[in-house]
Amino acid sequence: MEIKQRSRLSWIAVLLLVAVFTGGSFLLARLLVGNRSTVLTRAALLPCTPDQNIQPLGNGLVYYDGNLLRRLDGSLKQSWSCMVGSGADYEAGENGVAAWNGTMLTLLDASSGASLYSGNMQQSILSARMGPTYAAVLTGEEQNSTMIVMDRSGAQVDAISFENVTVMDYGFFSDGAMLWVMTLDTEGTTPMSSISTYRPGRSLAGTITDAEQVVYHVLFEDAQIRAVGTTYIKTYDYTGPEITSDRQLVYGWYMVDVGEGENPLMCFVPTGQADGSLSVNDVRLIRSSSERKIRMPFACTDLLIKGSTLYGFSGQYAMICGPEAEKPTVYTLPLTTDRVIGLTDNQSAIIVSGDQVYLVPLN
Repeated sequence: MEIKQRSRLSWIAVLLLVAVFTGGSFLLARLLVGNRSTVLTRAALLPCTPDQNIQPLGNGLVYYDGNLLRRLDGSLKQSWSCMVGSGADYEAGENGVAAWNGTMLTLLDASSGASLYSGNMQQSILSARMGPTYAAVLTGEEQNSTMIVMDRSGAQVDAISFENVTVMDYGFFSDGAMLWVMTLDTEGTTPMSSISTYRPGRSLAGTITDAEQVVYHVLFEDAQIRAVGTTYIKTYDYTGPEITSDRQLVYGWYMVDVGEGENPLMCFVPTGQADGSLSVNDVRLIRSSSERKIRMPFACTDLLIKGSTLYGFSGQYAMICGPEAEKPTVYTLPLTTDRVIGLTDNQSAIIVSGDQVYLVPLN
């Protein structure tokens, strides 16, 4: 009986120590920041709810209310809407908005909401994406799919079959003239990641395979392809061979966000903290062959990259770390952050707080 009581007391002591340490760390961070944080006072309540599909687009956003896609511009005025029915999904980007519902595909101009194409595919649509010249539509089943490539008016230019593999991601590069597709083959004893590039309507341009690791992100930088995997970032030229001198070890780290354009900034966190269940203080930033580590003053629940800038969010604080900064600038938010959906082009954050969604300018 005495042993059990001592055991309980020891556990209580441990819990108290953990609580004291956690609280002390938070208070220390607040003391270090002190009055140097800038207080942000503006927050605009949005007409959407946290459970809706919300995506940033330009200086505004698009959201799906269960029947309609609605676009809000930078002044939060509705610039267009489109009926897509219940159970729909969509992908919004500067090149356009692709929406799908079962076999029905709708392609919209991002600025005006004008319908570029609306029609049925032969199989159920898994996802779709628009580029500046073409649209890609993944149809069929997860491990036996077909990629339909069409021009922006809906005329089919290609159909690419992927049998017994899972399409992990895809997109356009080279000013939209080329298509890339990343697949994972789990049929063998070792998973095999592949990255294939295509000239729509003409031919397969090349394929890169990796059996050393699972590749989960692809970047196109200048005349090179960079494959981000569970162990390495590998660099390839467009003809396929790896440039082994540029290989970077990232084992134990996971990329949670990446900027856009050539030579983008990548944000990595410790692998065990990448699922969002734990807050993150230590961030590893990589751009091409250079890298730096940033210690965030408050443990972040959300980390995002916009351009060359890192944004971290923790409760009532936003932390912004510019391209050359060694430590972030801390801002006090006018609300408590539960989740950050994304960032607009004019440096505003779409933030979930309680059962409301707000747009908060960070400047």
